[in-house]
Amino acid sequence: MKIPAELSRRSRPARGRFSRSALSSCAVICIAWVAGAQPAALPSVDTWQGRWTPYRLVDDQALARRLIKATIDLPESTPNLRLVLIEDSGRELETLAVPSQQPGKWAHGFWAPEAAKGLAIELRRADGTLAKRAVSVPESASPLALPLRIDRLNRGLLDRLKQREAETGSNDRADVASYLTQHDVVYRSPAPSWVEGLPLGNGDVGALISGRSGAEQVIHLDKTDIWYTAPDGTALGRSYVGTVRIRYQSAGDFEQRLSLGRAEVTTNDGTYHSTAFVDANRNRFEMEIRSGEFEVVLERKPVTLHVNRRGGYLNAARLFGSWARYATPQQLELVRRDAAQAPTTRVTWGSNGNSCWFTNTAPNMSYAVAVEIDGASVEWRETAEGMVGQVKARGPVRLHAGVATSREAARPLELARRQLGSSQRAAHQQWWRAFWQRSWIELPDKLEENLWYLGVYQQAACSRSDQAISFFGLWHPLDHRTWYDAYVTDAQVPMIWWLTFGTNHLELLYPSHRTFGRLVPEFA
Repeated sequence: MKIPAELSRRSRPARGRFSRSALSSCAVICIAWVAGAQPAALPSVDTWQGRWTPYRLVDDQALARRLIKATIDLPESTPNLRLVLIEDSGRELETLAVPSQQPGKWAHGFWAPEAAKGLAIELRRADGTLAKRAVSVPESASPLALPLRIDRLNRGLLDRLKQREAETGSNDRADVASYLTQHDVVYRSPAPSWVEGLPLGNGDVGALISGRSGAEQVIHLDKTDIWYTAPDGTALGRSYVGTVRIRYQSAGDFEQRLSLGRAEVTTNDGTYHSTAFVDANRNRFEMEIRSGEFEVVLERKPVTLHVNRRGGYLNAARLFGSWARYATPQQLELVRRDAAQAPTTRVTWGSNGNSCWFTNTAPNMSYAVAVEIDGASVEWRETAEGMVGQVKARGPVRLHAGVATSREAARPLELARRQLGSSQRAAHQQWWRAFWQRSWIELPDKLEENLWYLGVYQQAACSRSDQAISFFGLWHPLDHRTWYDAYVTDAQVPMIWWLTFGTNHLELLYPSHRTFGRLVPEFA
């Protein structure tokens, strides 16, 4: 093996002759260099063994699949490798990332098409195929199970659930929205933080309203399907959309009211007045503002994609979440140093005329927010906070913000802009009137009645999307949440949907059925 030139030069004494010490040094260097150059051990495809199981599913393309459970022997280190199941035509059926783990057998599985012929296993790296072996997969001794119909866990399921509940509505013309005014949530001073903010939502996009009297109204926006990973694919849990701030100067009495019947928040703060709602029929936040002059601030900082290598999710919770108060300064400093070296999401900004926007890009997804101001002129400027717009108006001003993710569209900013447009407030109120026609009751204890209506309102406001919420719902504007705000296997997650069974609203089960039904194959 050729020795690098720089090592040869260092080991060569004057006059072109080698001394004994120089020869010894060279030998040590050569041995260390050769040892370091040895390639990492690779898994042997000859150790792969698999068997068909009785478990079956039908995927979104109506393709019938069965589960193959298998094992392969792994050496100590298997960086950047993939195990691929292919058929004799060369078609790739499924790919799995090979984990780095202690030496031993790695148990894994492939959901292979039932009609696949001539199976083979390939071991691949980015630079090509390392090994390949044709495999024979023996049949299961158990009878085949009924298939899980993934193809039916879609909007067709939602339509069936809606149809099932359609006959439960009241035939009378009771004005439920007016009846519900007795249960409105009324604040005589604004919520000082998001923890006590008033919630709005359409089941996919949420908004949480707080503020400071005479100075500021704060709207935190959220969405069900913003889940980040680190660049290496490590799951980092849920995040939120961003924040809109309305800054103004006013003096006088304050009253803020969450209408359960109309799903709107009205604010009267001296000479400042606003009405806000999340459109029931599209992913748009809308707000009508009456104030002479004010600032609109759209905020979103990059998110630290911190992977906890030292001891699990507690590190992120201690640094960013509610458990930080229980960590010692030394613990926090250790995690803070790690986090400072971590990559972040990339936020890009833009503005044009009365509109501004941003796109936030993570390794696994991106999303966009587009804000538009109608009824006034706006001057935008980009600052450390985000995008700030100075608004001067003589009459009512309408602010609307569209939200979209790359899970919905390849170009989320374009979809977010399409969510904007003329106000659909009447259609929004009609949706909520129809909703309450199927769920209104009268109880002797008005506190219990109030809790009933508030619970049903929150259920509808956070449970109508393709992606199930996690147990912090749509109103938790933190990037790094305790327990990742993830799905868990105890009662906390299923409890989110218990209310649907007693309220004539089984259609609100759709996010749960769709999301967890699609997770079942991962646990077979």
